[in-house]
Amino acid sequence: MTTSTSILAAGSDPASILTTVSTGLSNGALYALLAIALVTVFRTTGHLNFAQGEFAMLSALLSFSLIAAGLPIWVAIIASMVISAVASAAIQYFIMRPLEKRGHAAALIAVLGLFLFANAFGGVVWGIDNKTPLAPFPDGVDDRITVLDGTPPFTLSYITIGIWLTLAALLVFLWLLLSKTKLGLAYRAVISNRSSAALVGIPVAATFALGWALAAVPGTLAGVMTSQAASALSFTMMANVLIYGFTAACVGGFDSFGGAVVGGLLVGLVESVVPSIFPAIGAQSGLALALVMLLVVLTVRPQGLFGRKEVARV
Repeated sequence: MTTSTSILAAGSDPASILTTVSTGLSNGALYALLAIALVTVFRTTGHLNFAQGEFAMLSALLSFSLIAAGLPIWVAIIASMVISAVASAAIQYFIMRPLEKRGHAAALIAVLGLFLFANAFGGVVWGIDNKTPLAPFPDGVDDRITVLDGTPPFTLSYITIGIWLTLAALLVFLWLLLSKTKLGLAYRAVISNRSSAALVGIPVAATFALGWALAAVPGTLAGVMTSQAASALSFTMMANVLIYGFTAACVGGFDSFGGAVVGGLLVGLVESVVPSIFPAIGAQSGLALALVMLLVVLTVRPQGLFGRKEVARV
């Protein structure tokens, strides 16, 4: 992730303050992308897919291979999304579905196994060396827009703008899919009450697989955007991002896409702004701050800011 300047060191310099905030919002948008993938799976099956970050890593590496084979970068990204969606649906249908019938413990162990397998698979197939980072957006020194003139000026890079626009486009896509299509209606029906959905003829098992397939879309975008933002492409690139994304989903609530976005942006802002206000805690304290946020949310409001508290009938 990109780092921020110190607000205290900058005094009242508005450009430095805005740069710190925009950096936090840019990183937060990346965390929101992965949080949306986590929420998509959780809303359908009720399980946390801890392998989602590694799936995003594999999608990014697959995009790298498709680009090396001659495909334009965005064609490669879309193709990687489709392949990842099919693979994710197959994993849910043929691996997770039978194990879920044996209880949450079996499903949790299976997800942890998928995490280890995906990480090892990435290292074996693509190697342990860092590859050339993906660059879906222009990333030259001059590829930025001046928003505020001054000394120094406040500028936004095309990468930052591209990440924000990608997140916005994803939200529009999900809204259209879930609100305006029969697939989306079936998805929402299963989320609301899977037993009633089955009684009216909705294929619940196929809808579960659809949830995993849908998660591949924001997951792939998270992997690709993280590669460019962090200037890295390797089998370990998503390890920290998964923690941030999981924290974002917890902060916003695991049953809300909007909450995942708000949670991601809040985590990114805290990671960027707090070390700038208190330099003594160190610029590399992002993970520690994320874990503190996670503990606070789980203690004060376990369902998250936008989550709904479960009501058990007795």
